[in-house]
Parts: sequence; C-alpha cells; structure tokens
Amino acid sequence: MNPKRLFLACVLLIPMLVLAETRVPIIYSTDLYHPPSDPDDHFDTAVLFAMKEFDIRCVILDNGLGRQVGPEVKAEFRHRIGRPPLEQLMRITGRQVKYGPGLPQKLSSATDQGLQQPPENQASIEMMLSELRASEQKVTLFLNGSCRDFAAAFNRDPELFRQKVKAIYCNAGIVVEKGVAAQIDYNVELDPIAFFRLFETGVPIYWCSTRPKMSERAPGGPYSTNFWIHEQRIIRAGSLPVQNYFIYCLTASKEPHLPFLDKEQQKIPTPRGIAGDGGRFIWCTAPFVHAAGRSIYRKGIADFHALQPAEAERQGIADAKVDLFTFVPANVKPKEPLKSLEIDVKGAAADSQVKVFHRPVTDTDYRSVMESVLTNLSAELGK
Repeated sequence: MNPKRLFLACVLLIPMLVLAETRVPIIYSTDLYHPPSDPDDHFDTAVLFAMKEFDIRCVILDNGLGRQVGPEVKAEFRHRIGRPPLEQLMRITGRQVKYGPGLPQKLSSATDQGLQQPPENQASIEMMLSELRASEQKVTLFLNGSCRDFAAAFNRDPELFRQKVKAIYCNAGIVVEKGVAAQIDYNVELDPIAFFRLFETGVPIYWCSTRPKMSERAPGGPYSTNFWIHEQRIIRAGSLPVQNYFIYCLTASKEPHLPFLDKEQQKIPTPRGIAGDGGRFIWCTAPFVHAAGRSIYRKGIADFHALQPAEAERQGIADAKVDLFTFVPANVKPKEPLKSLEIDVKGAAADSQVKVFHRPVTDTDYRSVMESVLTNLSAELGK
C-alpha cells in the first residue's frame, strides 16, 4: 500500500478503535413529548444521540402525563408521546433505535409489576427486559422522568437486573441534607413508590438531584445537576437539520416531522424566560458525560469539550482536564416516606450502592462550562 494512504488509513482507524473500546450499552427512559411539556427533554435526548459511544438498546417514552387523566389515558396524551423528535434524531444520526410508550398509571405498591395496566403499554417493559437478557455486556439504565418503567421491570425480574444492569442514573428527586426540610420534585411526584423502589434494587445508583428552586438567580446548590442556558447559541451550533429539530419542538409544529428537517434556515422562537431574559434549565448533560466515560477539557478561552480521555490525548489537551463534578458515595434513608430521601455523605463507604452527583464549583462556573459543553455537543450531533 502507498505509505501516504497507509498513514491516512491509520489516522482514520484510531478514532474507530477508541469508539469500539468505549461502547456503552444504554437503555433510556424519557418524558419526551411533542408538543413538549418542557423542551429540556429534547436537548437531553439530543445529547444521548450526539455521543457516539452510546449503544442505544431501546428508548422508553415515559408516560407520566397519564396520571392527569386517570386510568383511561386519553388519545391526546397517547399521541403526544415523543415519536416525532425521536424519529428526527434517528434521521439526523442514521441510527435505528427501538422505542415504545411506558406505563401510564402509578405503581400501586413497591412490588407492583404493572401487569394490570393497558396491553399496548406492556411491550415496552418486555422490550427492555429482552434487551437485558440478550446483552453480553452489563447495561446502563438512564432515566429522565418518572421511575415507573424501570421499577416495574425490576419487579418482574429482580435477578436479571442484578446480573445485567451496570448502574441506574436517576435524574429524579431532590437531595436533602440533614437538618433541611424535605422537598418533593416533579419527577418523584409522578410515581413516588417507583422512585423509592429503585433504591431497593441493590443495583448501583448514580443519583442526580434536581434543582430545589426554579429561578435562574436561585443557587442550584452543590448537589444539583441543572444549569441555565441561553438556547440560541446551542441551537445555532448545530447543522441545519439539528437547528430544525429544535425549532420543530419550540414551535410545537404540526407539519410532517421528517420533511421539516430539510427546511431552509428560519428564526428561532424567543423562549419564555423564567427570569425575563430567555433560556431554560437543562438537567442531564453532566450525567450523560459521566455515563459515557467522558471528561471535560478546556480547549480555549471559554471553550470546553466533553471527550474520551484517549481523544483528549490525541488532540493534545489531556492536561487541560476540568474537574467540574463528581459522584460521591452516600448513605440514604427516607426523610419523609414517598417524598424524599436524606443523604449522609460523611459516613458512607466508598463502595456504597448510591453515589450522589456533587459539584465543588460555583453555580456561575458550572453554568458557563456546561453551556459550552452543550454547545459543542450540539455541533457534534449527526457528524
């Protein structure tokens, strides 16, 4: 072979080998809707698809809104389940991912398997269990929404979970330290029994706490994963189809969802600002970075990237790693049954089942770095 061609082949092969070594089987549960209940789920799901090392085994479309209409789930809610954005991301990235709607009703007890719920919602739980049985590697479970479907699946086959689940990333609940009044967040309220059940599985849990106060100017606290973004920057960093993916969501468009991706550049709608200046909270970017095995590196002034360590080495920025967050071992116990858990991080053993997201930096530093990371992931999506 021509030496130049051989060199080029090696250069192209290295990232492929790195990717093969870092593949992470993952099952994702998300309360993704169209029109959206909160567009943050569209940003989070885009991050999942942007990270090529994620081997997405299936997606459960969390059906938490079913609680608002009683046992009989109205057709309008079934049709809002996030099929359009999910299929748009498949088109953008060229992936084909199995998906289906989750259970629409709260679990009635800690051991409830959800078998009495509508037949059309049973296939997703069985799809998840089937993927676990077939996987040669342990699988990461990642939820953003209610904990219902993971808890019901565990109740159907506890031993399978313990054998095949590497860890559960739980983006639900508010970390409550000793002496602090209990608070309940939206995702826990969707199905409190299911939330508590996850902490009884014996499976390693990475607990990602939500923000106790919904205001841009309210401190998130050292255990909060979320950060405030000005979304124009993130959206415009992506290719035209990526921009249209977000615009389709933000305009609650009723146009055919796949042709919409090919539309010419258009105006990004002004977001409803909680603090009056636009933007929104984003929750799962840092937990996704951790689940993928990536770290954060500074590439330039205010330019931060989430990369695999081998890729950072290849780019010559391995020594520019930023220790923005970590997961610390914790002991947890009920603060108020079916409302919140109290944590104790000082007396926890290093091998504790539960590890809690913690960031030692200020809210301002965390926000600015994570917004840059998310911007670069938007640019990475589909490439």
